[in-house]
Amino acid sequence: MDEFKIQELQPTNSIRFFNGGNPAESNNEVLRISRDGIWANPDIPVDEAARLVLKALDVSIKQMVARAVEAEREAFAAHAVDIARRAVKAEIEACEKVCEKHAEVYASLPKNPTTDSAWAACVDLRDAIRARGKS
Repeated sequence: MDEFKIQELQPTNSIRFFNGGNPAESNNEVLRISRDGIWANPDIPVDEAARLVLKALDVSIKQMVARAVEAEREAFAAHAVDIARRAVKAEIEACEKVCEKHAEVYASLPKNPTTDSAWAACVDLRDAIRARGKS
């Protein structure tokens, strides 16, 4: 399989396409686009040069898209984790409130072993939920 390279040369403000190998070897250069115009290697048939350039562009575009997709996935993952953390926090707070409310109800009832045990269970559950939420 051919190796394709695109090389940007800043000093000459040009884009050069190579058919693998060493870019220093002029016979590897397929096409050059610069402000001076377009140069094609006369040793490479036009159809072959077009195929090589399109292949190089295809590879380059796929690499750029892959990098963009990966960056988007990372940003989405960070956002999703943030949403999940907020949801867990809200759920913990809601469960604490339920236990607290039940403890208040049992505390308001006439004292007996059953209401005392129920109150203590609600308070223990509330405290356990709070502890889990802080870890």
